[in-house]
Amino acid sequence: MKPENEKLLAQGLVAGLVGYAAVVLFFAVVNVIGGRSPFHTAAALGSVLFYDLQDPARLVIEPGPVLAYNGVHLVLSLVAGMVAAWLLFETERHHFIWYFVMFAFVAAFMYSLVVIAIVGAEIAHVVPWWSVVTANVVWLVSLGGYLWFQHRGLMAVLKEEQES
Repeated sequence: MKPENEKLLAQGLVAGLVGYAAVVLFFAVVNVIGGRSPFHTAAALGSVLFYDLQDPARLVIEPGPVLAYNGVHLVLSLVAGMVAAWLLFETERHHFIWYFVMFAFVAAFMYSLVVIAIVGAEIAHVVPWWSVVTANVVWLVSLGGYLWFQHRGLMAVLKEEQES
């Protein structure tokens, strides 16, 4: 594998893990502050999405729903990290696509809010919408912040090109 591809793979995977870990930590803190198990939200979401939980009073925190939800969340975060890293690597190669990349990031964020609104209706009885939206922002800032740090020279190069 080429060193550049290894770097892309590593950055994408780390970015996905950073985003995933930030959301896990966020929900653990919110749950503990609320007097619940740190696994409450993962158990609730896993139970609703995979075990058809209808009544939040019947929620039981078990490994199955927690692992099921976290598995999906981890895979989606890794895929998103890879796509985001790839877009930034391509922007470093072809500076003229930065408008498209910026639009892609904004569109992806807006799309995620729409998905949260739709899915939120299904899970509102077990997880408050504000926590899901906040977790999405935490995820985006942490994943994006890591990639921004890794490609911090890119903005200077783009700004210099705009001025010339």
